[in-house]
Amino acid sequence: MGISRAAWDFNKELVLGEIGALIGTPLVSLITSLLTTNDTAIALAAAIGGQVVGAIFWVTTHVFDRKRNKRFTMRNLKEDIIGFTPVAMTMDFIIYEPLLFFVSRHFLQGGGGVLPSVIGAQALAYTCFLSGMNLYRLGYNKYAKKKLFE
Repeated sequence: MGISRAAWDFNKELVLGEIGALIGTPLVSLITSLLTTNDTAIALAAAIGGQVVGAIFWVTTHVFDRKRNKRFTMRNLKEDIIGFTPVAMTMDFIIYEPLLFFVSRHFLQGGGGVLPSVIGAQALAYTCFLSGMNLYRLGYNKYAKKKLFE
């Protein structure tokens, strides 16, 4: 049983979005740590930095994939964003960001360095997020009339 091209692209886009977050999270955290030693401010900067840079990477990759598959239209992009964003944002705010914030703050308060604390917390949070998004995609494609990212 192989993975479909649509499933491959969906996961690749999420992974590349996370690579963007991996760049944005520690970069913004490190810059913030130069301005303050407040653990809460550093952890909050990690969450915001990861979101912004990750979103830029995801959208760029998604548009590239749609164009490569000759399925890019502004309507398709709008439908994909409408089908994806509310659930992704909900999972982000309920699962990913709280895990990133609390786990990184816990590591920082335990004496961990900024980068290991943030990257370790991000790995845990992303694993949970990716699993949730794939379960959503499978459920959506099974029960909805239109398949998500097909």
